[in-house]
Formats: sequence, C-alpha cells, structure tokens
Amino acid sequence: MKKLLLSCAALVLAANISELKAQGATCEEATAMPTYVDGSTIPNGAWYNYSVTEASMFPSSAPVGLEDGNILIYEGCGGRSAIKMSTNTYYLEPGKEYKVFLKLRSSDFFFPSATSMANAPAGMYCVKPIVIDGNGLGIAQSIGGARTMWYQIEPAINAPLKVLSSDIGNPLSPNVTKVVTKHLACDGGSNESNELLPQQTYLKAGVNLVGVTTDAACSIMFQLDGFSAAGCGNNPAYAPVIELNTESAIANAYYVVNRRFVVPEDGNYTFTLNAAEGSVLSIASVVVNENNKKVCDFDTNPLSVEVGENNTASVVGTFKKDDIVILYADESGVLADGTPSLKVVKGGTPSTGINNVKSSSRDLKLSENPTDGLFTITSTLLKNGAEIGIYDMSARRVWASQAKAGSDSFDVDASNLVPGTYLVVVYGPDRSASAKLIVK
Repeated sequence: MKKLLLSCAALVLAANISELKAQGATCEEATAMPTYVDGSTIPNGAWYNYSVTEASMFPSSAPVGLEDGNILIYEGCGGRSAIKMSTNTYYLEPGKEYKVFLKLRSSDFFFPSATSMANAPAGMYCVKPIVIDGNGLGIAQSIGGARTMWYQIEPAINAPLKVLSSDIGNPLSPNVTKVVTKHLACDGGSNESNELLPQQTYLKAGVNLVGVTTDAACSIMFQLDGFSAAGCGNNPAYAPVIELNTESAIANAYYVVNRRFVVPEDGNYTFTLNAAEGSVLSIASVVVNENNKKVCDFDTNPLSVEVGENNTASVVGTFKKDDIVILYADESGVLADGTPSLKVVKGGTPSTGINNVKSSSRDLKLSENPTDGLFTITSTLLKNGAEIGIYDMSARRVWASQAKAGSDSFDVDASNLVPGTYLVVVYGPDRSASAKLIVK
C-alpha cells in the first residue's frame, strides 16, 4: 500500500513538473507571453518571451502590492538585465527578444502590455526625465507620491546632492524617502541614498539622472553642496578633516571626495587611497593667492596616483608644519569588497608629478601619446556610449565629448591644449577609466 501511495505521489509530482516546464520553468524553456496570466497556475513563477516594436515601458500596469523582484526581465538567458526604471517596471528597446520571469500571488491576474514611451509623461521614467537647469536648482518642483519621478541635472563639478521637501519646517510635511542618481544613462554607474540620509546622494560632473521618491505628493527642491577641488573652489576649511594615522572611510560610490589634512610637523607624508581600480588620488597644498584667497596649488608640484588591480595606491609629499593639504579622490566605481578609505601616515620617499598615473590601463589606451594634437582613445567602455573628459592638473575639465555606442575607439583633436600633462577619463555605464596624456 505504501508503495502504491508513493507511486501516486511520484506521478503527481511528475505531472506538476511537466506542467511547469510547459509554462516555462526555466529561461531556456520560455514560452510566448499569453494575453493574461493567472497567478494560481504558476506557483513557482514562469518564464516568457516578449518583444516590442517601439521603445516602451513594461508592464503598463502590474498587480498592486507586488514586491520588488516579482517581475524580472533580461536580454536573453544569462544576458544583462533590461533597464529598470522603478519597482517591477522596465524600459524595453525595439528589436530585442526579452526573457521575462513572473512570480505572482495565487490571487493575481496579470494582463501583460507595454506603453509606448512616446505617450509616457515627462518625469515618470528615467528615459524621459524633467530637465533641471542651473536656474531650477533651489526652486520648488511638484512631485507625486509613492512612486519614483526622474530628473536630469548637469553640474559642472562633482557634488553632494540634497533633495528636500520645500515645506521642510513643517513636521507633518511629506518626506523624501529615497534618491537614486545614475551618471549619463539609465543603466549607468549609480549611487543611492541610505536610510540615515535618504535625501542625500552624489553627482558626478556631467549629465546625471536623478530618481526621487516621496511618501506623499509634495514639492521638492534640489540643493548642490559642491566643493570644487580646482582652485579649492569653496573655502578649504569646509573639507572634512583627516587625522594622521587614522583611516577615514569614504563613500563607496562613483564619485569624488576630498579631505583636509593639517600637517603636524615638517617632513614627508604618505597619502593612501583604497578604492576601485582606476580611481585617482591627487594631492595639493592650500596657498593664499594674490587676491588673499585660499586656493589649491595643483601647479607647483602636482602629485597624483592611480589605483591598480590591488585596489590601493599611495603618493608621498614633503610639507611644512601647519601646511594645509587637500586630498582629492576621484573614485571610478564601487568597490566590490570592503570599504573605500583614505589614510595619512608620516614618512615615505617623495613622489614626483603624476608619473604613477598610467599612460594606459586595462580599460583605456591612448595613441599617439605623447601627442602634438591628434590621438585616439581605445576602450571597451566606449562600446555602449560614454562621456569623455580631459582634465588639467588643477582638476579643471578642459575638453569634453560624448561618444556614440557601437565603437571601442574615439579620435580626439587636442591641438588647442597647451603643452603639459593631462588626465583623460572615460565615464562608462558602470565605471570609469583614466590615463595620463602628454601634450607636446
């Protein structure tokens, strides 16, 4: 009798497995997307094939209350995720066959359909952001509650961003619950606010897409708290202090941070950056210029170093007691293991110039270099489209361009640049790469 019961159970299990396979139990077994999906028939989820004829948002609507991750979309089995614009909502491109995984509750009925982005209102999705120019910063912007609205901000410098409710003095006013920033593109390198500071994140110089979520409809304001390392920008006293022999954690983000170090006694000091490969650490003394203003001296003895595959790099400088030193760290991406940090210790053999910044890296090569004008950038980061910037040793951007997707090389005319040493930076979708350029 027991054997008979086990046999019956095995038959039922086999039948269930067969049914799931017919509905797409694995990505490779995906079936055509039906007109509607009954959640009770796919208790373990199911895979479907789906495509669109024009740029679209999918789904047009989903069952209310689904948790994030109940709808997953990929560009083929094992391919990258489709561009995610908000919870369970994706941007689909025409001409691609997507693999869609659905896991619904047993009570859900889902009618899958896509909405053309041509009909989508501005701000609702990252591919149709509301542009906030310099005049719009600090001005109240209306926002609906309980969903993410997208904006485009293009700062001239790297800067922290705060998004505040315009009625912040009222304790009963709606709150900003989350801010996400993506550099250049919807699938670009991104930073996200945390639970302690849900209104604050970071922007890179150039085009940024900013997704803001509030817990109710209200008005919000964008506030940039910038500190430009070029010429020290704001008063150097505003930069956070780093103490000798103390490791200072910095944001694990695609961003630039700075620290201020006051030299306790004459001597050599070693400055170390632990961060993602390709990140660059630059050191400059703070001096008083002819206008009696404190500025960073990146010209007299520019010191820079690039982080390699071991995720750490150091540079050594000689300073006098009470000198003020600015540490300027341009992080190329997120460090996968551990926490990025800066540290200063006494001692070391002085470095010279930016000799430790490579003329090429695994992700970026320059030819001709040195150059008297024309050179070519070769980088895998260019294939999906990327922003390119050239910076002088005072950290000023002196040239910029946008590369279209499709090629891994880009020709540059640098004939207008004065002879000297520069940094070339390619900002890819999820990381950046830099290399030293010599202009003759």
